[in-house]
Amino acid sequence: METFQIGIACGAGLAAGHMITALVRRFREGLTPRLLPPMVASAWTVAAFMGAGAVIYPLTLWCAVSAGVDMGSRRLPNALTASGALAMLVYAIAVRHVGTALTGALALFLCYLVVHLCVPAAFGAGDVKLAFTTGGVTALAGGDTWVSAAVLAPLLTGVLGLALTLFARARPTVPHGPSMALATLLALAAVPA
Repeated sequence: METFQIGIACGAGLAAGHMITALVRRFREGLTPRLLPPMVASAWTVAAFMGAGAVIYPLTLWCAVSAGVDMGSRRLPNALTASGALAMLVYAIAVRHVGTALTGALALFLCYLVVHLCVPAAFGAGDVKLAFTTGGVTALAGGDTWVSAAVLAPLLTGVLGLALTLFARARPTVPHGPSMALATLLALAAVPA
């Protein structure tokens, strides 16, 4: 990969991150997720360096928006979860792996739904809907990727919750959407090119 292309990916990621920040502010006034621009720029730079396909760029944006909105408002709007699910299904149709995507999507969706119904405080309904998309996307990369993302997301939320409990005076509430988004991207990044 040429240095010029990596530089373009980094700059475009930084610009996209700033646009996402502006979008997230619309969901909650006063919220400025300052880490989103460098996070998106870093993700796009790494993706360009590793020679990732073009699909990773919009997926990273969608994950960043989902994480930012969930951090700011503690909810994942239907428009956001539905658009991700639709994009995942369109991509699965385009690559002719609809069965794989639907199997992964429904399996993770059902896992989250069962937990949500048994212990509603564990995950919100938005997390259940987000699981459909993240399950489908990771299943398209293989069973190991699906399992990695499915296990990593609750672990990330648990570690963050534990750290906040140890270092904060108040009992924190930790949104799970950002961990789901990060776990998805990390699991996909671990897939050999």
